[in-house]
Amino acid sequence: MANKPAADRGPADEEMKEARTAGYRALPGAADEMLDAEGKIRPVWQSFVAAIDRMSEHDLHERFARADRYLRTPAFSTAPMVLPAPASASGPSPTSRC
Repeated sequence: MANKPAADRGPADEEMKEARTAGYRALPGAADEMLDAEGKIRPVWQSFVAAIDRMSEHDLHERFARADRYLRTPAFSTAPMVLPAPASASGPSPTSRC
């Protein structure tokens, strides 16, 4: 359904897209990437929301749990990375800790 042109989408498609987002509202005075000024899902987000709406609660929970695990791995750490100075550099490296 997410690949249908807008003209071919019907009310059932709109209900599906809004199933998980039915209670979602933008904060007053704050810009929102997913919703437009009228509170409708922006076209760029519609296929994403439709894909999430097709997932079972179990699958959605598993995906969030997997994302949490990825974000907790050292590869995604927010700690600063200290790189060695290039061989041709003279003086202290700007990335070295003093």
